Order: sequence, then structure tokens, then C-alpha cells
Amino acid sequence: MEIKLLETFDILQDDYWRKKVIGSIPSILGSGHHNANNYKDLEKRLEQYDCFTVVTYDGRMVAISGLYNGGIYPKNIARVADRSYYYYWRSNPASGFNTKTKYNANHMVPFQVEFAKQKGYDFVFVSVQNPKKRNAIKMLIKDWPYEFVMQEQLCNTCRLVNNTVTDDPTCWQNVAVHKLNDSDAEFDLPSISLGEFDERFRNVKGIR
Repeated sequence: MEIKLLETFDILQDDYWRKKVIGSIPSILGSGHHNANNYKDLEKRLEQYDCFTVVTYDGRMVAISGLYNGGIYPKNIARVADRSYYYYWRSNPASGFNTKTKYNANHMVPFQVEFAKQKGYDFVFVSVQNPKKRNAIKMLIKDWPYEFVMQEQLCNTCRLVNNTVTDDPTCWQNVAVHKLNDSDAEFDLPSISLGEFDERFRNVKGIR
């Protein structure tokens, strides 16, 4: 297998890297990362992605994330950079964020945005939970090679249950949206104001 220094693969179309990513799940779960539990169902969840990308450096996996609709969102909307994980976050907390290693900005997001266009989506979005992290998402998207617009309100990114919005604080997230075409379509996810979120959840502890 010929190895180039930095490459991006869609593991849904590449069995070699699919097996590698699946094989890495136990190490992710045991990594101590605060979002580690998000990956416990990753193998089963893979089939719901439009594409799921891995960035490799010199044959080693350095980052993963996917383009996701999964039947959760309207048919014209997908989420980019879903389940983002940087394999060397512990030894190098800046991995994935410094100029040379902005794996989402430089590699995975461009791959996923172009894939979303081919699939006919009108919008892609990225989200971060906790209203206190609005500046974090602004910093994240400023280096992306597309215009992502911050939504003034928080949007609900969780699955509807019995056609009812899941009113959990972690579901109401800071969202930035990129329009993929010139259609008249509107970005339509349930939303609440920052003030309403604070009123509902001010006594909830541990929202990270």
C-alpha cells in the first residue's frame, strides 16, 4: 500500500480504513476524553452517515469526523464534522487546531461540504453545545474555507421522539450554517433564545 504523508479517506468507501477506525474505538472509549462516550455506538452509527472521513499522516490516523443526517434532520440539512475526534489530543492538545494540523478546516470539512453538494443538500451546519461556548464555535469556523453563519438562537440537534422535541440542555446547541446553493429553502431546526435556555436550565449543573 502506497503511503502519502497526509491523506483523507471516506471509510464508507474504503474497507481498510473502515476497519482501522472501528478497531480504534476501544482506545477512544478508554482515552479519558470528555466526549468519549459519543463513540461507543460509532460502528453501528456508521451506516447512517453520508460519508465518514479519516485523515491520515504517514499512514497513521490523526482525525475523524462525518457528514450526518441520519433521519434526524430535515432532508435538506446535514451536519458536518459530526463525531470529530483528534487521536493525539492528549499528547498534543492543539492537534487539529494549529495552522499545519487543522484537519477539519483543511481536509474533512471541504470533503464533506463537496459531498453534501453532490447529495443535493441545501444546508450544512456545525454545532457546539453550551451557550457559554459561542465564542469557541466562532473561532472554529473563522478558518474554514466556507462562510458559516452563526444562528442567533440555539437550535435543537437531537432526534424528535414521538414528534416531540427532546428538551435536554445538551440538545440545544450553538449552530453555524452554510448555504450550499441559491434555492429559497430555509434552515429549519427547532430553536429557542439564549434567554429562554437560561430560564429553563439555569439550575442544571454539569453542562459542558
